[in-house]
Parts: sequence; structure tokens; C-alpha cells
Amino acid sequence: MFSTKLIQSVSLISHRLRTPLSVIKGAIETILSQELGPLNAEQNDYLNDALKNTQRLIELINSLLEISAIEEGGLRLTPKDIDLGPIVNKVARELLPLTKASNSQIKIEIEESLPQVNADPDKMTEIIINLISNAIKYTLNKGIIKISLKQQNGEIIFACQDNGMGIITEEQTKIFQKYFRGDRVITAETEGSGLGLYIAKEIIDRSGGRIWFNSEPDKGTTFYFALPITTTNKK
Repeated sequence: MFSTKLIQSVSLISHRLRTPLSVIKGAIETILSQELGPLNAEQNDYLNDALKNTQRLIELINSLLEISAIEEGGLRLTPKDIDLGPIVNKVARELLPLTKASNSQIKIEIEESLPQVNADPDKMTEIIINLISNAIKYTLNKGIIKISLKQQNGEIIFACQDNGMGIITEEQTKIFQKYFRGDRVITAETEGSGLGLYIAKEIIDRSGGRIWFNSEPDKGTTFYFALPITTTNKK
């Protein structure tokens, strides 16, 4: 556990960085839109790189703010009855450019007429983005990511399966630890902060659910989370 003073310092710095970075991101997007004048190919490439890295910094800052909230017991969830299916489909569409860049594909299987769960829709979107984007990043060329949603034993179960590098046995107990990144992930030079899965577990736990995974090195990994069906759906 970090000291309260350190947590507060991280939170303060992160808050102060988020606003100017958002302004920088907006300025880059305006220039890229060519509203201020045309760009040549080289300028466009440089600006897209700047935009990508600015977005990475914003995502890291948002993660640090969530970590601070979790450590201080101030993580706020706004649960309501929601359908997970539309969230999964929306995230998959938004991540299509990432799948094309990695020469992989997403296959989705969602049971019809699934009951709702009681959860924070923004946080569920964040978790699903994290799990699917991780699967894309760690999947080999021409990989297949299989996403499913089903009802089982009073729960809605989300699964994200890839045929990527997998997680070595020695590291599997550390996957949900804060800041942990496996040796193979670091060697492969994939982007990441080691915060996403820790945050996902905290949110799922506080939503009354559970999160887990199965993995085999060089064969792939499947991440799952389960949330209880809302009482209004139960007969």
C-alpha cells in the first residue's frame, strides 16, 4: 500500500496534467482535420504520432487517477441495469482499426435475449476495451480473438479468447497485481502500464462479480468476467 501523502500527490499531479494534455490533443485533432490548411503526408504522419502518444498519456493519467481513488476508497461507481451486448458490439467496432493494423480479426457470439446486469456502463466499457485491446496486442499475426456473452447459473459471463503468446505459469499469480507486466510482454515491446487488469478486478469485485483467466504459453489466453443477473430479471 502507498502512503496517503504519496497517493494524494499522484492524484494532484495527474489532475493538473490531464487538462493541458486534453487541450494539446484537441489542438492536434484540429490541425489534422485540415480546417486550418492542408497538410502534406509527412506532416500528417508526425501529427498522428503526436496524437497517438498524447492519447496514451491521457489514458495513463486516467489510470493513475483511478488507482488513487481505489487506494483512498473513493472509487465511484454509478450502477444501473444495462445490457452488455451493445457495449461489446460497440467496443469491437471501435477497435477495428487496431485489428486491421495487427492483421487479426474479432469473432463475436452473443446469446439472444440476455438479461441485464446492474453495473456502471462506463466502467464496463473501460474493462471490455482493456480486455479486447490486450487480446489484440498479444495475439500473433493473423490471430483470432473470440468474444462471447452468455447466461449461466444466474450470471452473465463475458469471455475474450485469443491465440496469442499466452502467460507463463510462473507469472499467472501476478496478473492482477498493480503495475505487473510479464517478461514476454516487455520483451515483445508492447505498450502498457500494468494497471488495466488491476483496475478491472477492483471494479468487477466492487460490482459483485468475479474475473479470472485461463492461459497456456504459446497457445493463448482467455479472460472472463461474470456479473450477477439483476433481481428484476429473476423469476
